[in-house]
Amino acid sequence: AVQTQLGGMVAGNPWLAKAEAKIILNEVNSVGASKLNGWIEVSGQKADVIIANPAGITCNGCGFINAHRATLTTGQAMMEQGRLKGFDIERGEVRIEKLGMDSSQQNYTDIIARSVVINGKLHAKDLKVTTGRNIVDAAHQNIEKKSADGSKNPSFTLDVAALGGMYANKIVLVGTEFGVGVRNAGHIGATAGEVRLTVDGQIENSGTIAARSNTTIKAESIQSAKGSILAAGIDSKGKASLPGSLTLTAKQHIQANGQNLATNTIAVQSKKIDLSDSQTSANNIQLTASQQEVSTANATVTADRFTAKTPGQFNNDGGTLVAREINLTISDLSNKQGKINQTGNGELVLNTQKLNNQSGTLLNEGKRLVITTSNLDNRHGKIANNGDDLNLTVHKEANNTEGGTIQLAGKGKLSLNTHQWIGDGGELLSNGELDIQAHNLQLNKKAVTTADKITIKTDTLSHQSGVMQQQGKDKMSLTANILNNQNGEIKGNGPLKIDATTLDNSKGKIIAAKQGNLELTVDDALNNQDGHLEAGQNIQLTATQ
Repeated sequence: AVQTQLGGMVAGNPWLAKAEAKIILNEVNSVGASKLNGWIEVSGQKADVIIANPAGITCNGCGFINAHRATLTTGQAMMEQGRLKGFDIERGEVRIEKLGMDSSQQNYTDIIARSVVINGKLHAKDLKVTTGRNIVDAAHQNIEKKSADGSKNPSFTLDVAALGGMYANKIVLVGTEFGVGVRNAGHIGATAGEVRLTVDGQIENSGTIAARSNTTIKAESIQSAKGSILAAGIDSKGKASLPGSLTLTAKQHIQANGQNLATNTIAVQSKKIDLSDSQTSANNIQLTASQQEVSTANATVTADRFTAKTPGQFNNDGGTLVAREINLTISDLSNKQGKINQTGNGELVLNTQKLNNQSGTLLNEGKRLVITTSNLDNRHGKIANNGDDLNLTVHKEANNTEGGTIQLAGKGKLSLNTHQWIGDGGELLSNGELDIQAHNLQLNKKAVTTADKITIKTDTLSHQSGVMQQQGKDKMSLTANILNNQNGEIKGNGPLKIDATTLDNSKGKIIAAKQGNLELTVDDALNNQDGHLEAGQNIQLTATQ
């Protein structure tokens, strides 16, 4: 006889006189689901307990005592020479209702069914759930997906309700039925190890999926709503402070609009990635979209190292992206009302077809900011480098009007190379040099251009009502085919040299400093009606007309 917790003293089974049972298979053949509303205890030595019913199993306050392994399955047990070979799953649902399931005393807990519904809390140590029509071996290691038979698919292969949850040291979830997804409105959490979720359909998450170490999710598509959590490296206080990485991989698209947290790495890979409105934070963030855009619009993204790759657009409209190192391999950057800030001391290099920074901020605190684009829209925006150099190349057209600002805070060089620069009412500011090479340069309507040293070469410079001021005492040099300075001010703090084919300085001012000479060469026509030419030293004027 053996003392048990549930039944007191229990006599031994005379049919097991030679040895104790290692596997206890409770196979039910019924048209109705089995209902487990209490505890199941193994007397004597621990054994594996299997409840198998193809019609389904409902657990509502069930648990296991003195079992090494607990298995709930809707599969048909497959026997070979008296030994359990595995399970053939064709149909059936396992349900955990509101009173839950306690398998926390077992080393391993397995649920193997066509589909699983979790309306209560399931507690375990090492939990593995496999859903779909499969052949699964007895050790729950090998899963063979069965070919489609035309039967009606369940709505979800795994459905975790808002009050439901799966809590274990380690959780592995595998759904093999194509197009049948997972819905989680509750909590799927590994308190000691990892969470691995692999599904052939869509994952819909409005709850929490988190692990103390790594969280890995693979699906056809992933959708994690606002207010949801996807996390790795989570401690007992719910903070991402432990080693752990979050990996999201989908064949189609990934939309993760809630909190996406990891201590180590967040790696997201899909055709399209949408992290808009999210709070995404990790030491290393890697976003790779193979076909369409990557979006962090209205999101807050913080990292030590941030990398995004897409053949489409990187959309940070209204978003805040802050990282020590930022690497963007993209064709189109939209940062309308957004903020992109590299805080480290390295280079920030952007190479795009389009860059839209309307009312946005693009700031590098490192040594060098290099931007190459075909089209730039910086209306009301700010592009700035606090380090040594800022190199901006715009192959076609740049719009820096309406208070747009290009600024170099360091003492190096701001280099601007552009075909057409429309900068009416904008600012070009450099604490070091400013070197502009352009075809058409428009700096009208109180545009402000200041630098320690200014060198400009352009075919056309329109500077009507603009203000251009060199702060340093080196020579300031302007070369243009057509220079229009009507009502404008061009001031040097040392020698000033202007070479132009035609110059219109009506009501304008061209001034060299008190210790500087003004050297003005006009090959064709000079209009200085009501204009002002001034130098502290000498004025050398050469003009045909």
